[in-house]
Parts: sequence; structure tokens; C-alpha cells
Amino acid sequence: NATDLGVSGCARLAYDIAFDDEVKPGSVFRYSSSTFFVAAAVAMKVTNSASHDEVFRKYLGEPLELSDKSKFDWPWWAKMAVKQMRANDPASCFHSTLMDFSKFLEAVYTKQVFKSQALAEEAETPQTLGTWNRGSFSEEGVHMPTSEPVRGSESLTEKFRWHYGLGQWTECDDPDCKKTTSSSIGYAGSYPWIQRHGAGHWGMLMRFEMNPNGKRLATLQRLKHRVASAMEAFQAGA
Repeated sequence: NATDLGVSGCARLAYDIAFDDEVKPGSVFRYSSSTFFVAAAVAMKVTNSASHDEVFRKYLGEPLELSDKSKFDWPWWAKMAVKQMRANDPASCFHSTLMDFSKFLEAVYTKQVFKSQALAEEAETPQTLGTWNRGSFSEEGVHMPTSEPVRGSESLTEKFRWHYGLGQWTECDDPDCKKTTSSSIGYAGSYPWIQRHGAGHWGMLMRFEMNPNGKRLATLQRLKHRVASAMEAFQAGA
């Protein structure tokens, strides 16, 4: 039972099962929450922390002065996660307030989160260009097995492609994916993003709906592009 393994145990299980020794790093992409268990286990080990929430509070929560309501302890999801064998999930059990998450987005936008600016830029760079996809979204938002070069999850949008950075989506805003928007759509309908090109800004839309499908996500993205257009018009007028 995966719920008895803890974060480190689940990370080892995910690594042993999912990581193919014959696959060259940087050649294959598969969207999965299991990688967050691996990242959390590494962070806990390096920082000598008892939990990934302790890591979050020490290195993000406290420096950014986030309230104690921002933590990896979402009661409703934790209850559901037991059924899905994902209790205390580093990828899904985080909850926050609008004010706290706004502080976080501002910190990311102004590059205050990482001491290394090179790492900050790397995190927002598409890492899946030229890789092979082992799982993509259908129009209903369901993972479907594929074996094709990653072109982004085009079915989630009408005209733009999605790739993946370090723990976040990188939406390609031009055909060559030179201009990107970093985003992280949540299971319950939150849609935060950061755009650095054009009228640089950050924003967030919310629509409470569990597991929104591709068409509804496309609606959120169209709203996001309207916000971006309004920001450009405002800055041009200013």
C-alpha cells in the first residue's frame, strides 16, 4: 500500500518502476505527479527536514512571510488521496490563500525565489523540445498513451502549444517557442501564470471545478489572453 511508504518510500518506488535505465535523460517526456515525490525526497534529504512541508515553510513560506494557511495539508484532498494511494502528496496536497499565492507569484516574477538566476531561467525554459512523448491529454483531459515527438498538449488550447519546464508548464506563444508563458493549472480549477515577454505581468484565474476537461481549460486560457491583451493596451496607453 503506497500510503504506508511515506514520501521517500513512494519516491523510491516511483524511481524503481518508472525510470528506465535504457532511456537517455532528456529524450522522453511523460507528465506525472510521481516526479514530485522524487523531488520532495531529495529536498528533504539535502535539507535534513522531516517533511516536504517543513522544506516549504523554511525556504519559501517564512522568507516570503506567507501565512500558516499555506501548507501541504489540504484536508479534503488528503481524505480523497487515501483512496488513490496518494496521501500527503507533494504534488497535490498544497493549499493556500489568494493573498499568499499572490506574494509567491510576485516573488517568482521578480526572481526572488532562487539565489541562482540561471536556475530561475532554466525552470521557465521548455525542457521537452525534441523529446518523445509517453502520455498526453485527450480533449477530455484524460492521459492517453502515445509515442510521438512532443509538440505540446495542443488539445488543451485552440492555437498555442504547451511544453514542460521544471515543475511547470511552458506555453509557447509563438511557433518557435521562443516566447513562453509559465503556468500551473490546478486540479480544482486555479490557473496562475507568469508572462515575461511583451507586457510582462503575472496573474491568476480561478474556477472551482474538479478535474476540468480540455475545453474548460481552453476557456480559462482564452480569458488569460484577454488579460494579457488588456495589459499590453494599458502599457501602450501609459
